[in-house]
Amino acid sequence: MKRSFLASTAAAALVLTGCSSGTKTVSEAQPTTSAVSPESVVFSWQQAYADKLGEFRNSSAFVSGSSGSMFDLYDLTGDGVPELVISPSIETDAACDIYTAAGSSLVKIGSTGSKGVFGYIPAQNTVGFHYHGKNFELSEYFKIEENALVTLKKFYNNKSSASYGGRMTYEVDNSPVKIAEYEKLLKNFTDDTEFDIGRKFSFTDAAENYALHFSESWGAVLTETEKEFYTSVLTELLNEGEADAAYELCDIDGDNIPELIYSAGNFAGAQCRVYHLDGLSISMSLDIASYNGWIGFDPENKVCFDGSAHPSELYSADGSKKDDITPSASVVLCGRKFPLREETLTEAFR
Repeated sequence: MKRSFLASTAAAALVLTGCSSGTKTVSEAQPTTSAVSPESVVFSWQQAYADKLGEFRNSSAFVSGSSGSMFDLYDLTGDGVPELVISPSIETDAACDIYTAAGSSLVKIGSTGSKGVFGYIPAQNTVGFHYHGKNFELSEYFKIEENALVTLKKFYNNKSSASYGGRMTYEVDNSPVKIAEYEKLLKNFTDDTEFDIGRKFSFTDAAENYALHFSESWGAVLTETEKEFYTSVLTELLNEGEADAAYELCDIDGDNIPELIYSAGNFAGAQCRVYHLDGLSISMSLDIASYNGWIGFDPENKVCFDGSAHPSELYSADGSKKDDITPSASVVLCGRKFPLREETLTEAFR
């Protein structure tokens, strides 16, 4: 299904038309062709991160293959500068290394996570570590302060041991508490959307180039009209009311104008939609059941897929199937960079 938001220039006004009631006047009409190339946008952190990725890729810690090493770029402090996260593998004891930029230099913040990922709560700028052992669970939440991980709260329980006749224990900050107190304190963190961080980009030339030179550049690249198109669509999606919905911009077709990716949640089969901007209209070009809320993007072939490790179908940005293409090893997982909230509708454009 293709859903279109059409623009016209009646009375010099740009109008978006959707499936919902009426039309919305957005702004004065202007060309929607971005004048700035993403690769021309320069950030002070790019070279330091590129050097670190190259160093890791050539080290003994690097693991090849789809379950091997990957990396991520994500602003974990809310200062507008992404941190670099390197995930060595998906082994249970595989913690992520977190780095940040101090000018053009690199500073290691610390290591955390399990199975090559850790949690992040955007609404709180809080990092989460979670480990599920045999009959017990651990969670620890951190803030990043002065380029270090500072513990906020630690949680432990062995409630799964009850099925074996064991005595249940609940602890907060290493002290026993009653279950009601435990759940109340934990709820302070679990009530907000938490993203998995660490395994977004493959260690390939194409994925690294996209991460460093495209993924963080859209605020400088997009015109005001393009931003208004996306914001209008996001506002309608927000009204659908999915609690764990998220979104991201990703340039699937390589025309320097990103597609808008919407994710309904972080569960297997979660609905993902691709919105494609073409001239003075934006259309929903793809609507698929995803792998845990992600759409996969192959930056070498300029196609997307359902996010699984072995996709059976590939699609172009306009939704057409690409049966004649063999997926490359370059992978970017898209769709869950920003939680879809009223206060985050323009986060991708800053």
